[in-house]
Amino acid sequence: MALFVISSIELISYFYLQILVSKYPWDFFYPHEKFSVGISQEIIDYWQKINAPHGLGWVPQAGLRSAKNCLGEEWKATFGNLGERINTTQYSNHQISIYGDSFVVGDEVNDHETIGYFLSNKTKTNVRNFGVGGYGIDQALLRFEHNLPTDSPKIAILSLYSGGVDRVLSSHRSFLHPFTGVVLGFKPRFLKEKNQFVLSRPPKEIKNPDDLKNYIKRYADTDYWYQFFKENKPHNTFPYSLNLLNAFIKLQQINSWGRDGVIFQNAMATETITYILERFISTSIANNIRPVILVIPSHKDVENHMRKKDVSYRKYLDFFSSGHDVKIIDMIKANSLDWNQFFLKNYDCHAAKYGNEKIAEEIFKQI
Repeated sequence: MALFVISSIELISYFYLQILVSKYPWDFFYPHEKFSVGISQEIIDYWQKINAPHGLGWVPQAGLRSAKNCLGEEWKATFGNLGERINTTQYSNHQISIYGDSFVVGDEVNDHETIGYFLSNKTKTNVRNFGVGGYGIDQALLRFEHNLPTDSPKIAILSLYSGGVDRVLSSHRSFLHPFTGVVLGFKPRFLKEKNQFVLSRPPKEIKNPDDLKNYIKRYADTDYWYQFFKENKPHNTFPYSLNLLNAFIKLQQINSWGRDGVIFQNAMATETITYILERFISTSIANNIRPVILVIPSHKDVENHMRKKDVSYRKYLDFFSSGHDVKIIDMIKANSLDWNQFFLKNYDCHAAKYGNEKIAEEIFKQI
């Protein structure tokens, strides 16, 4: 009887383990050859022309694009010649620029529903919105520096989204988010070497699929998240029950790192974030620009806040703000904000029109 029970447990564990190993991203990009599958020379040539020259990873091209948001509704986004999100206001006086990721650019809402649009109307100026979907705060900083010759506002706002800080440890978007399938998603990353940070840039030139394969291997060898997934891949061997349990534990760890903001407990990540924020402050001051840091909480952080729990970044932000004289706008501290309306769905998707308007109101109130 005992042997039957043990055998049944092992058999069931075996089948569940096969599902985990095959469908979760443990082995998504390993071996490296999987990267070049289905990548044509035409795609590589397009990337080389559009994304390689500036070394930022990716920048929106001028024009109109449309998509469906998480509610199934169509939304349209217009981008200008500088890659900025157009906010449809008619103000010509430019004093504020804002940098960040998809929450800043206004993914899933129309041009007249973004932070830039509402802040423009509040300030009666043309706020330039340089947010880019999928950007890490490192890319946002570098784009700010890249734009200085053509964009020098009185106030520069750098957004820190607590659900996206894990991107500072990645040199390729798909190493962190395998299911996005962004095979050419190389990004810059700050690496600490001999007690100082150096910038690792994306490839300057990719000639063909074989070249791409070589670059993938090169960047994978030093990428934090690639190594994390590779090292945490569960053993698909007997005893299957113990390995399945271990796989679930590791899966929970991965979900926590990627979604719950536990990364603020990682010294490598917090040191990198501190370097980026300090560089943003010093570069702004050197160019007679007032720096402002905007903190947008993740869905999980908002849930914790609503349950009267602390947010993931609280200790770090308190530590940073105590040693730096800079305006920090933390949206979790905003008054009269209905978090149930903030996102397009409750604690899901990007900010809705209401959420973006509230962010603009808070910025206007504090600056």
